[in-house]
Amino acid sequence: MHNPLAEEAQLAQLQMSGAAAYWLGSRVNLAKAARQVGEDGLVIGNLPVDLLTGGSSEEVFRAAQDLLIAMRDCPNFILAPEDDLPPHTPLANLQALMEALNQFNSAA
Repeated sequence: MHNPLAEEAQLAQLQMSGAAAYWLGSRVNLAKAARQVGEDGLVIGNLPVDLLTGGSSEEVFRAAQDLLIAMRDCPNFILAPEDDLPPHTPLANLQALMEALNQFNSAA
């Protein structure tokens, strides 16, 4: 279920859908959502799109690292933007996102 505007208070209601995955926006604490969903459901997200489109590659790298560290104990987590990316998203920012993920995975 893709709902980038969901609030934490709505998560229980969203779970009633029976979805296997929840792609959530930056309004939701993903670590809390992952605990609530449990290991049977995926939690996807939630790097802010405005950061990916307007931030520096260093800011994107740090934000991705911070999110990965916060979610390190959540095996049901998939790193992703909070919503679809516009075509004008800088390639350097997408590379920074992937670099943060690759560094995190190689250290694990």
